[in-house]
Amino acid sequence: MHWAEHTKVSKDIHGLYQGTCHDYLNTEAFFSDLIADFPSLNALKKKINHKTFCDQKRQRLYLSLRKQYALCDLTPPKSLELLKNSNTFTICSGHQLCVALGPLYMIYKIVSSIALCEKLKEEFPEKNIVPVFWMASEDHDRDEIQSVYFNGQYFKWNTQQEGAVGRFNLNDINPFITQITENISGQPFAEDLKKLLTKAYRKENNLSQATRTILHELFASYGLLCLDADDHTLKDSFCSIIQDELTSNKSQEYLQKSITLFENQGYKAQIQKKDTGFFILQKNKRLRLDRENQDFKIKGQPGIFSLSEIIKQSQKNPEIFSPNVSLRPLYQEFLLPNIATFCGPSELSYWLLLKPVFDAHKVDFPLLMARDSFLMLRPKTISKIKKNTLNIPDLFQDKDVVINALLKQKPKLNIQKDKDALHLKFNTLLSSLKKNYQGFEQFSQAEKKKFANQLNYIEKKIEKAHRNIHRQHIEQIDSVYHEVFPNGVFQERIQNFIPYYALYGDAFIKHLVASAAPLSNDLNLVYLP
Repeated sequence: MHWAEHTKVSKDIHGLYQGTCHDYLNTEAFFSDLIADFPSLNALKKKINHKTFCDQKRQRLYLSLRKQYALCDLTPPKSLELLKNSNTFTICSGHQLCVALGPLYMIYKIVSSIALCEKLKEEFPEKNIVPVFWMASEDHDRDEIQSVYFNGQYFKWNTQQEGAVGRFNLNDINPFITQITENISGQPFAEDLKKLLTKAYRKENNLSQATRTILHELFASYGLLCLDADDHTLKDSFCSIIQDELTSNKSQEYLQKSITLFENQGYKAQIQKKDTGFFILQKNKRLRLDRENQDFKIKGQPGIFSLSEIIKQSQKNPEIFSPNVSLRPLYQEFLLPNIATFCGPSELSYWLLLKPVFDAHKVDFPLLMARDSFLMLRPKTISKIKKNTLNIPDLFQDKDVVINALLKQKPKLNIQKDKDALHLKFNTLLSSLKKNYQGFEQFSQAEKKKFANQLNYIEKKIEKAHRNIHRQHIEQIDSVYHEVFPNGVFQERIQNFIPYYALYGDAFIKHLVASAAPLSNDLNLVYLP
């Protein structure tokens, strides 16, 4: 199987980055004080040379990860042992735990981190650089994680569970798995994928463990470590910051200053200040923790807790305190010897608000990297692009603009001269009538309007006939756009990895890693064989 040489589309053409993200990637001076540095090879080198991470944290991270893999009956990647060494650092990506990995861009984040690790290992052979995937297992947006889309349809896991999605049991997932495997039946790697999904989504696992199992199969050979921070030991290590926040709420005060700064600059803040930076995890719930004067209340639950009571809870059961979007990144960087974090556009926008929060807690702020984007193009689609003399940048324009430009290139009956001549004769006739007979003024105006409408109607009929003649071209452009923007959504934000893996197996992952260029911010075009 031959994979064509990949090509790229500049970020200035593809337009996938807008607003805050666009300006950040163009190194606007406004962001200089809000970050550690703009991403570059030199900035990464400087970060590696100055990064420190204590042995106690390394050991705790190592033991927690080893335990998490053991609970899934998985042998950890060899990179786990490297974490104990002081010359080992991590590159992180993360995402909420979607069933069957959700949209493609979750995989693209991981691929970006792997590609950067491989590049940095070449540049700094004396260092170990390990990719880590942060499993956002505490998110509670069930509707966002229970469906996948491919082959033109949605497949839904019909579960009614609530709370932290990583804790969801898999008792009701078999119909979902059956739907998927039936849909890819007959593909070259369908059986391999069926075995993987069956292994991952066994009843003994929860969604977090199932996701780890799939990612381990796909990426363990690249050294990817999957970290689930919904963990008593890890939360206990974070307890001093939890208590500091419960007492002072300093993160929310610093966050508000950043929000004001952003809005004054004309940017929209992706997150807003809250009463506290925490949710409370219960068996099947994740409920916001609010302040009521000097006390605390769990939203939707009876009872009020004093500061001393809530502090005691954090000491006894730190695992029930779930950081919200403003503290979750702080928790991540507190636990990891991390030098850079890969973000999607919206993630990047809220990370840019958070450096003052990190500074307040004396936690190192990582370099913020934009993840790679890819566009999968099938041979049939490439053929249609060539037949219609389209350029790849055309695909990021409005479809109607592209179709109209194509039709203008095709010969079409032009009646403009005839229209002008008819208008001239008709106006001459009306002028003669008005000159020779009284009462024709109003009649002339009405007839003139009717005449113009009739000519316009004829012109529209010609345009429709012209489109019908070239209907095949229009339909081909429609189908190209549908592949790039299925259901009107950019491919990577809706399409799932399953049809590609069923067709190409591990070669699909290898090609993504080989094609990634995480410092360029260009769009990677993948010409599927």
